[in-house]
Amino acid sequence: RKTQHTVNFNQVATSGCRPQVKEDSVSKGEFKKAGDRSNKKAAEAILKIHPKLIVLAQK
Repeated sequence: RKTQHTVNFNQVATSGCRPQVKEDSVSKGEFKKAGDRSNKKAAEAILKIHPKLIVLAQK
């Protein structure tokens, strides 16, 4: 019988923001503020969790 591996999954998602490691230099105004805030929150979560794999995606 095989043992099931446990996979921890964490997601930080915001609509309309570019997933970036650095500050957004393309968006303007409130979109820039919201995107920068969301990306900062994601970066803080990454530093806290220390994941083995990070996936950045934009639709």
